[in-house]
This record gives sequence, C-alpha cells and structure tokens, in this order.
Amino acid sequence: MPKYQNPIPDVTGWESQAKSAKDLATFIATKTTEMEKVWTERKVGDRYDFEEDERKRVYKANEILGEAQKSLERMIEDDSAVKSLRSTREETLKKLNDPVTLFPQPQEVDQLGGAARGKSLGTLFTESDGYKAAKQEGFSISTKFQEEFENVSVNSLKSAVHINPDYAIKAPITTAAGYPPPISPDVRLVAYPVRQTVIADLIPSFDTQSHTIYYVEETTFTNAATSVAEGAVKPNSSLGFTRRSQSVEVVAHYITVTEQQLDDVPQLRALVDQRLLFMLDLAEENQYLAGTGTSPDMQGFLTKTGVLAQVRGSDPYVDAVFKAMTKVRTVGFANPSGVVMNPNDWTTIRLVQTTIGSYIFGDPSTAGPERLWGLPIVQTVAMPQGTALTGDFRLYSQIARRMMARVQIGWVNDDFIRNQQTLRCETREALLIYRASAFCTVTF
Repeated sequence: MPKYQNPIPDVTGWESQAKSAKDLATFIATKTTEMEKVWTERKVGDRYDFEEDERKRVYKANEILGEAQKSLERMIEDDSAVKSLRSTREETLKKLNDPVTLFPQPQEVDQLGGAARGKSLGTLFTESDGYKAAKQEGFSISTKFQEEFENVSVNSLKSAVHINPDYAIKAPITTAAGYPPPISPDVRLVAYPVRQTVIADLIPSFDTQSHTIYYVEETTFTNAATSVAEGAVKPNSSLGFTRRSQSVEVVAHYITVTEQQLDDVPQLRALVDQRLLFMLDLAEENQYLAGTGTSPDMQGFLTKTGVLAQVRGSDPYVDAVFKAMTKVRTVGFANPSGVVMNPNDWTTIRLVQTTIGSYIFGDPSTAGPERLWGLPIVQTVAMPQGTALTGDFRLYSQIARRMMARVQIGWVNDDFIRNQQTLRCETREALLIYRASAFCTVTF
C-alpha cells in the first residue's frame, strides 16, 4: 500500500505534445494540477515529506515544466491566430483613436542613423544646437531654450542605462552637494542603491498620438445554443459590447543644477542618462501596480475592478499561486504568462524544505530556477509583501506611450540670479488592462 495516493507525475516527453499550442497547454495544465495535489498531500507543518530521490524528481519536474512553458510561449508568439488577434486589436485601436497613422515604430537608440547612431539621450542633449548655443553664450537669460527628442523611445533608452541612480534629489546639485569635475580619467560615479525595474518587461507596449485611448470590451456573452426539435422556436443568444477609455497621464519630475555643474558636460550627460530617466521608471512601476485610475494616476493592476483574488488561508504558498493561475484559466479564460511578487515572499517559497531538510527548489550551491509552475517569477519591492499577482500580461495588457522622453532646461523663479538651471524630464503614457479577469492577486 503506497504511503501517498498522488504519485509525482512524469513530465518527460512533453516534446511529443508540442505539435500544437493547445495540446501543449493542456499537457502543462494537467501536469501542474497533478503536481499541486502532490504538494498538498505531502505538507507536514511548514515542510514537505519527500525522500531525497523524490525531492530531486520534484525539482527536475519543475525545471521541465519551465522549459515546456517557454516552448508554449514561443509557439503562442508564432501562432498565426495570435498574430491575427494582435493585428486586429491594433487596427481597431487605430480606428477608434485617430484616422491617421497612429502607431509609428519607436526609433531605438541603436537604430538611429548617422552621427546619432548608438548615442544616449544625454549625449543627444549635450550635443544639440540649443545646448551648444546656450553654453557658448554662458547660459545667459537671452539664450533660454528647450530640446525635445520626439523619436527616441523610453524603452530604447533603458538599454543604455547600466547604473542605478538616486531616486530623489530635493536640493540643487552643486559642486559641493553633488560632485566636482573629475581630476583623473578613472573617477567614477557610485550610485545610490535603488530597486530594479522589472514589471514593464512583462507588458507589451505601443506608441500613440491620442490623449485618450479607446477600446471595445465584450461585456455580455449569453450562449443559448442547444439542440432544437423540428419546427420548434430557436433560442436567442446575446452579445454586448462596452466602449472603454483610458486617459494618458503624465509622469514627470525636475532637478535644479548650478551652472558650474552644467559646464561639466560628462557629468551632465550622466545626470540625464542615469538619473532622470531611471526615476521615471521607478514612478512608472509604482503606477503599474498601485495606480488608482483617477487622474493623474494611471490604472494599476492591484486597483483594477474585476481582477480576481485568491486567499492563501492554510494552503502552502505554492498551492495558493497555482490556484490563482487556475482562476485565470477557468474564470478569465486566459493563459498566465508570469508571476509578480515581493522578494521576501519568493524567499519563503525558495527556502521550502523536505522533512529531512533538503531544499526542494535546489541546493544552496546552485542558483535555482526563478520559475513557479512553469512561469517566470518577477521580484520587485514595489509589490507589497504578502501579495502576488499572476495573469496573462502578454495578451490582456499594454502600455500606450503618448510622449517619449523629453528633457527641457530653463530658469525657474530666481534660478537666474543664483546661477542655477532647472532640468525637467517627463513622459506621457497609459496602462491598458483589457480583461481584468485575466489577472488574479494572491494574498499570502
């Protein structure tokens, strides 16, 4: 008589199921359901009753399911039906928002032609005619100017940012409060520690010229179709559609810099590249999760009406996440593409042990897969501890960018008599959540 009723499922041979995305998705859903039963049955307090060979099989099964999920994602990306859906949705958005061409492809930094090829925003700014003219005239009051870079996307600039900058600077940057000009070639800037931005990596984006984004959501689906006797009245089905809208909001900030610092071109370039843009990224990430949807806030996932919810209760953490994924599949009829959680919650999952003290998700000497039930785990402290989010980010959410990175410089209030300049950095965008039930929160 076996000790447990639910054996560890055999997940090998998934390649034979990869003939279609539907078959592979069914295989993954079936095997993860079987695995969830194993976790529930083997739970003993805060540990799990696995023999060492069983722990290795569970770890290997998680790796294999992760590979199968990656393959499924590639198949979905290549699937003609999905491409058609995306194309249709974009064409519909185009017609709803503007009769002219609305979706120009963003011009990436490494695709800029000529002398600007591969140059960052800071380089473009400090090499602009306006900046050079202002510097030549000593930044006098008669040379107030602004430079706008309309064809440079925020996403493309992110790839050029490698140093995480300070999150907030409230005092003017001077050679005393900031940093003096370098005295040797090997002087480097040591950035203040701030969190990484990661949520936007899950969400596709597009450019728009509209101030408000409109889309149509199917809100009524009554299927009365059934078999009908000869001569009988046929049943009446119904469909209902609702026009939705989402306003484009502004994310912006500014800093004040002394003219002594403006004379130090390399440091100004670093300031623009590494700090102003990254601060926007941090503010964006907060909005993507917790924006209230009331202007000037964007609509965030955690505050969106209709997002599903799963409470852990006495379930293991991994079971709670799986049940949330199941709700997305059975209620939202979507396929989860990722999980967002606080690093402290992922630590709780990562350190799960068997009853003999072995780590289920890999030995301490190995990095271990940052995947759960085949989905990638995105860790960010922007997500409140005790809460996680899973859902179909690929198909049912998008970021609409109305205005790319813009940097303007000028005098504000008494800047002129203080030999100071004010730099403003801003972008305009909206987060579109097309189907709220395609997402589910988890409360641990």
